[in-house]
Amino acid sequence: MRRPTLLFYTLDDYAACGQSLAGKLWSSAGLGPADMDAAQLYDGFAPSALYWLEAAGFCKRGEAYEFIQDGRIALEGEMPVNTFGGSLSEGRLHGMGHIAEAVFQVTGRAERRQVPDAAAVCAIDGSPMLRGSGIVVTRYP
Repeated sequence: MRRPTLLFYTLDDYAACGQSLAGKLWSSAGLGPADMDAAQLYDGFAPSALYWLEAAGFCKRGEAYEFIQDGRIALEGEMPVNTFGGSLSEGRLHGMGHIAEAVFQVTGRAERRQVPDAAAVCAIDGSPMLRGSGIVVTRYP
């Protein structure tokens, strides 16, 4: 969904455009959020990972805060998120770390950050209105 460039966007804008991007990602990959062993989600700003959790379908709209509780997104959790620390940790390289970490995870090279038996990991980067993109990296063709 293409939106005009504005000085600000609402959460509804992020959700609508993010859902459109994620829908295309899951359709082209033939996989969905339930198939992912980890998710590397853009977090150039702290709330970004929350709207991507919702927009990509890992949880329902308005449930991201609840979803992240009790270690669910920790390395040992049900859905590890940003296992490399994310953009806020590495200096905001605009998604490069997310893609690299997805590859490290599915190839078993993430060392002490390794999610056991990670076979499918998504990397979703950027703002969904301006330059958002996503990739699903799998161990098997």
